[in-house]
Amino acid sequence: IAKVLGNSFQFALPEPRPIDSVTLVHIRSAERVHEAARWLLRGSEMRVVMTRTPFWAENANDLWNYYESLPLQPSLYQAITLLVARELAHTKGILSREDFPKLGWAINIYAAVVGLANLMPRRVFYQLHRTIWTLERYRNSTREPDMPPLLSNDAWAAIMTAVDSGWKMVGGSGTIVSKTHGGDHGNAIV
Repeated sequence: IAKVLGNSFQFALPEPRPIDSVTLVHIRSAERVHEAARWLLRGSEMRVVMTRTPFWAENANDLWNYYESLPLQPSLYQAITLLVARELAHTKGILSREDFPKLGWAINIYAAVVGLANLMPRRVFYQLHRTIWTLERYRNSTREPDMPPLLSNDAWAAIMTAVDSGWKMVGGSGTIVSKTHGGDHGNAIV
């Protein structure tokens, strides 16, 4: 019966709307941060910026709050492994300092950057994301005007204050705050 009824109804869906410039900037920034994280040997951990992109971030403080919520732990294993591999290549004669001095320096600098990204991942990737985000906003501003977000953090806070007031007027106790918003407007207490 469901098959017969299902085939008799057809729904016409509208064309998907184009991505607005703010969302596009966030998507591009997340892609570039993840790409850099892969080069810095933290790609698997930083995949989270692709799956949980901070679309609600409107400023650097919102972005920092996002990075504080990520489970990024310091680790030096990758940088130490790079330096040990370089020294092994040197002792085996594969990569001698006399024959390849510039390559040796490049590996040392790369290991230092990897070490920094692994010692302070939250700070390094926040700064990288913020820089890329700023450059993407500048790049995108020359192509198309910004579309305002549906609700800014201030508008969201005003709506939640009105909902709380309405809740108290009907006799409710406590406050109601949406659990779907990523901002820090408090906890849901009913």
